[in-house]
Amino acid sequence: MAEKNIRTIQYIEKTLRAADGPLSTVEIHERICNKWPRSASSTSAIGNLLTRHKQFVKLGYCVFVPMTNGNKPVHVWELSEENSTRRDD
Repeated sequence: MAEKNIRTIQYIEKTLRAADGPLSTVEIHERICNKWPRSASSTSAIGNLLTRHKQFVKLGYCVFVPMTNGNKPVHVWELSEENSTRRDD
């Protein structure tokens, strides 16, 4: 079975590697929207990608993002170096 969303997964890895600390799902989504404004995945699709792939580690806490109907808890992610798809040559 062919892997879908390879470009998005590689960009999420690059984004987490370049960040100075862990990022929330919303922050990752904002950076993807800045890169690909017309074809960006939804926040829930990005959350599914982060959950399904071993190279992304969900930290044990959430941050609260202010929304129009109250604060929403959002997971925080970091990159696991032992499961990364990065290839150093």
